[in-house]
Amino acid sequence: MAGTPGAFTSDDVPTSQLYTIFKDRVEQHNEADQNFRQLLCDPDYTKLTTVEISYRGKQFEKMGPDTDRPDMQHTPYRRVTLAEPVRWGINGSITQLAWTKGLSSTKITRDHEESLRADFDLITQSCLQPCLTFGGWYSATQTPPKFQSNTFLSTHDHYVASAAAGVLSLPMFAADKRHIQEHGYKTGNIVSFIHGEQATNLEGIADWNSVAFNSTPVMDKLQQLGFTVEFRAAGIPVVSCDWIPENYMLTVDLAAMPLMWRIPEGPEPTENLIIWDSEVTTPNFQYHWIEDYERWTSATIIAPGAGVARFLNGAAWVDSTGWTTP
Repeated sequence: MAGTPGAFTSDDVPTSQLYTIFKDRVEQHNEADQNFRQLLCDPDYTKLTTVEISYRGKQFEKMGPDTDRPDMQHTPYRRVTLAEPVRWGINGSITQLAWTKGLSSTKITRDHEESLRADFDLITQSCLQPCLTFGGWYSATQTPPKFQSNTFLSTHDHYVASAAAGVLSLPMFAADKRHIQEHGYKTGNIVSFIHGEQATNLEGIADWNSVAFNSTPVMDKLQQLGFTVEFRAAGIPVVSCDWIPENYMLTVDLAAMPLMWRIPEGPEPTENLIIWDSEVTTPNFQYHWIEDYERWTSATIIAPGAGVARFLNGAAWVDSTGWTTP
């Protein structure tokens, strides 16, 4: 990394020291928990374009004579095509004019931290948008596999709409929980995420708030990642989070890790934020410090029965909007 002798900020901090600090902060940022990616994505990133997701399907067969053998069976699977990774960038460079007028180390550091926050926001939206966009969960386009005595029609749909003017009710939570349970997922791992406006509408309902919270792996994980459970509804924890768009609810089995994060093919690992920075050593009319941030994103639902998306302001499903991701 290049450096110019005698390059100092307006408060006499060497730029070479800031370079080192920023590199360390990016490493810490990449090692930190990224909330919804930690909650929803399989921890094993992949460079594959498709993944095979197995499900239950083998059955014992009644045997006949001594020489009889059962038919050969293989574990059934469905193939999921993963979304193409998207490349994103931020130019956080410092112009020569701004440097000449004087920049403090505090201001430069604050600008760097804002880029890290933007990366966190990008990851969050990349995980949530597929969950609230038609087609990832069961969406009346395929027949789910049988589970125990439960069989399903090709019209089975995990995108639910309620003409409720944004007001949640206990039967909604119960129905969405059941949608997930009937595919074999456990109640203790199911959590609902709602917008703060919906949570505010429910705060006065005493019987929803009176249930004590027990320590479970899911509850502990939510707390470790900074999520606060507001109350229980139909026996499942409910988290208020304004990343969920208003008039939507996402209910999901967190233990299923229902999303897969894909990274680009190539020899270099690209699952983390990359920073390219250097001080301009050759006199430059435009830039004094060039600093670029790069991130690749791709999140695809691979467990379509592990989540339910609910729209609360109409009789038909409408995809969520307002995301910065494509």
